[in-house]
Amino acid sequence: MNPALVRALCALFLALPPAAAGAQDVALPAPRGVCPEESAPNSGQPLDLNQASEAELQRLPGIGPARARAIVAFREEHAGFRSVAQLLRVKGFGRATLRRLRPMLVVQGADGSGTIAR
Repeated sequence: MNPALVRALCALFLALPPAAAGAQDVALPAPRGVCPEESAPNSGQPLDLNQASEAELQRLPGIGPARARAIVAFREEHAGFRSVAQLLRVKGFGRATLRRLRPMLVVQGADGSGTIAR
């Protein structure tokens, strides 16, 4: 979908007035997130797979609670990621997901220092 269209629709939706008094309540599903621009981790900065919390990982497109837990579990079992490509070894991640997320991710040392790997 066109990013400009998505931004416009999000802005329009967020600007809608609350329901008028006396209007019939409509049950809506709980919102899954916010507009794409607001969900970008660290204000456009790549997210470090070795430092990110489950909550931070869930801000990535297509990453819900189960995938975030799988990333953290893999990181803990293998003493961290050595490269973003290691996401392919996490259950539920394929090449298409890796291709989509790669620009948003980096891998640094477990303490946040060291060489950055993409």
